[in-house]
Amino acid sequence: MKIAFVLLLLVFLMGCGSSTDGYDATGNGDVIEVQPPQIYANQIIHIYETSPNGNFHIEGIGPNETIGWPLEYEIRLIDISSSEIKWSTNGRIAQLFMWTDNNRFVAVQYQGRLWIGTLIVDTHNFSTITLPCIDDIIAIHPYVEEPFFQAPYAFTLVGWESPTVVIIDFEWRTNYDSIAGRYTYDVLSSVFNIIQIQ
Repeated sequence: MKIAFVLLLLVFLMGCGSSTDGYDATGNGDVIEVQPPQIYANQIIHIYETSPNGNFHIEGIGPNETIGWPLEYEIRLIDISSSEIKWSTNGRIAQLFMWTDNNRFVAVQYQGRLWIGTLIVDTHNFSTITLPCIDDIIAIHPYVEEPFFQAPYAFTLVGWESPTVVIIDFEWRTNYDSIAGRYTYDVLSSVFNIIQIQ
């Protein structure tokens, strides 16, 4: 997890809540509104992952020419049979996608200059499920120190423990130290378990 912060600082030199749309840019529930799907000039697909059953793929669309880290215009979920865009949201510097084996959920990891966040898309209704954030962790462990102002933080996708339970590693900087750990979250029952923190 320390490596994640090195990457974040390198990017600087070159998430969470309950909303159904957008990205959290602060780690504490502030959401950037989703823009409608658009067609962009000179665009290419930088990254995509197809669902195990082949019905959907999720992709990051960005400019054809990039310098350094690719900056995506948009992330969008496509119905392969109809080519219809079923879900979309703002792009970021880098993305990672991971499907559940039963094809229902896809986890989306996204990255800004000083942060990494993860959200879940439900293909049954094409809604966005946001995951527990810094405030939720502190509510369970009140002795944990809050991050300093504009501190780097990361909520990094580890994988799926089951078809509904996602595993997330988290880390943020405090004034004198760092907080790091791991939690699981059931996207259907909203059961939230912190399994490691230090």
